[in-house]
Amino acid sequence: MTDPTPLERAAIATRELRRARARRILTTLGLWVALPTLLAAILLRFARVAASTSRSRCCAWTRATQLSSARGAASAPVESVAIYAVQEHILSRNVMDKLARKHKLLDHYMSKDVDWWSRLSRKAGMDQAHEYYLGKVSAAWTRRGPR
Repeated sequence: MTDPTPLERAAIATRELRRARARRILTTLGLWVALPTLLAAILLRFARVAASTSRSRCCAWTRATQLSSARGAASAPVESVAIYAVQEHILSRNVMDKLARKHKLLDHYMSKDVDWWSRLSRKAGMDQAHEYYLGKVSAAWTRRGPR
């Protein structure tokens, strides 16, 4: 076997440099992209957020819709006042207190099964609990009604 020529040695050196550079790139990519993505996927797999969606037809909305269709456009202020009243009632502290008593809502928001970043603190007072409730609950009205 003969010694490689200078041209072959240069080709081998270039190939080795490319392999070393590819290893560095893959290591950097794995460290800065793949590892954080894997950790986020694991966290999201085991993290549970206390959330539920409920659509319901409220009697005030139904009544306001019936009034508006019977009277025409003149009843639009009555409809908007009724809708606003229902929205304010749903978001009120009284409703939150009733849900906390009857359905243990605050225990659900404080549960250890809920993601620790988004759960309500065990030391939270009623004001903080209501702020948390307002962040989790919304009331909106559409003409289509519930599905």
